[in-house]
Amino acid sequence: MNVRRKSRVHPMTSLVVWLGVSLVACVLALAHVVGKLPSDALLDSSHLEGMKAGYSMCMGYQEEQEAQETKPAQPVLLGVQL
Repeated sequence: MNVRRKSRVHPMTSLVVWLGVSLVACVLALAHVVGKLPSDALLDSSHLEGMKAGYSMCMGYQEEQEAQETKPAQPVLLGVQL
């Protein structure tokens, strides 16, 4: 008695295939993004430019504060500056 059994597809097969394809797509997308990252030299130069700009702004602010501190105070009489 040679009875042929029907071959069935397991119900979880489509889910496993979908997860596998999604995983491969995510890995490829991640590889693409990592490949487009700027080089270390570009990151270092932009960091140093930002540090230079921040330093100059800070020094400018300190100079303004020192200039205001050296000005003589104006006398105030009843809320009106003379």
